[in-house]
Amino acid sequence: KVISQILKADNYKIATPYFDNPMFISALAETVEKETKTLVVSFHSIPLSHAEKSPYVQQCRTTTKLLALKLGITDVHIAWQSAMPKGKWLKPSAIEVVEKLAKEGKHTISVIAPSFACDCSETTFELAHELKEKFYQCGGKTFNLAQCLNSLPTHAQLFSTIFKSIETS
Repeated sequence: KVISQILKADNYKIATPYFDNPMFISALAETVEKETKTLVVSFHSIPLSHAEKSPYVQQCRTTTKLLALKLGITDVHIAWQSAMPKGKWLKPSAIEVVEKLAKEGKHTISVIAPSFACDCSETTFELAHELKEKFYQCGGKTFNLAQCLNSLPTHAQLFSTIFKSIETS
C-alpha cells in the first residue's frame, strides 16, 4: 500500500502482470526448440510462506498451460530453481525433474525459464551447466535450453505494448 501511495504521488503507473499475455506466450514459444516433445518449464522458486500469500504459483501454472497449448506439447513439467538452502521452498526442483525424466528414458528435453525476462549469469550457469550436466549424468542425450527473451524483437514489442496500455489507462 505504501509503495502504491508513493508511486501515485509521483505520477507513476504500475503495469499489470503479463504472465498470460498472448504476446508473452508467443515470444516464449519462439524460443523453444521446434521438435520439442518433452518440456521442462522452470520458474524461480520462492519460500512456501510467500507462495501461500501470492498469486505467483497460479500465474506460473497459467503461463505453463498457455505455452504448452501454443506449442501443442502435452509432456510438460513445472520445476522450480534457485531455492535457498534454508526454509521450505517450492518443489520439485529443476534438478529433481530432469533427473527423473532422464531416468524414465526421456532422452531429449527442452528447458525454458519464463520468469527470467532477461538472462543473468546465475540462471545461465544453473540451467546451461548444472541442470544440463545432471540430465546427461542420468542418461539424457539432448538438452535444449531456450534463450531468455531479452534480446528478441518480440520481447521489445511486448513491453512497448504494455507501456502504451499504461499510458492510455
